[in-house]
Formats: sequence, C-alpha cells, structure tokens
Amino acid sequence: MTTTSPLAAAAARVKLHVVTSSSPAILLRVVRYLSSRQIAVEVGNNFVKFPRAEQPADDAAGALKAMGFRILTSMDQFAPEADANIGERCAALLAEERAPKGHVHGPDCGHDHDHDHGHDHSHNPRGHQH
Repeated sequence: MTTTSPLAAAAARVKLHVVTSSSPAILLRVVRYLSSRQIAVEVGNNFVKFPRAEQPADDAAGALKAMGFRILTSMDQFAPEADANIGERCAALLAEERAPKGHVHGPDCGHDHDHDHGHDHSHNPRGHQH
C-alpha cells in the first residue's frame, strides 16, 4: 500500500478556472463571490484560481463569464487559501510592508507643509519657493 504525503498531494496538477486582472478590486470581488458559494480559491497578485469540473465552481465560472469576466481554463497546481496557511503566505508581504521606506513629499502626504517653518525669508526679495 502506498500513501501520498500531503505535500505531494498539494503539488498535484488539477483542472482550474483562472480569473486574471491587474485590478485588486476586481479580484477581491471575484474572491467574495466564490467564497460566498464555499468555493475554494487560490489568490495571487493578478489571479484567482478555483477548481474546474466541480458543479458549483463550473456554475460560478459560467455566471462570472456572463457578467463579463474573462475566465481561462488551465491545468496547474492548486493550493487553496486556508486558515492554516495565511501566516506562511503573508509573512514575506507583511515584512515588506513593515520595512522602512524613504519619505517622498507630495500632495496629501500627511505632513503640515505650512509656509511658517521657523525661519525668516525677509532677506530674500523673491520670497521662498518650494
């Protein structure tokens, strides 16, 4: 009797529906739609994968197509999002978010850019320009 390890099972190629978009809002809405139907999803920066050849998922794909979403079909590895893997999947992204970044001043940067910043410009006849 042979057994398959969970890692090997997770790496199996399966039939998938794939929604691709560069819009996070579109992908979030697709995830919400599929999740409300208890359909497992795998999410990336520009895609949402969900199983194909399962009636609820195929019905959802058909409905999404009718709404105007572009649904591709694929054979690929599928690692659904789960409570157990959220920490692992988000660790690098969270570390990147927390990494110090240089500040760039611009409109609506959140700092007070009032002209009174503690020194006199009366010596400059042209005034002070930022």
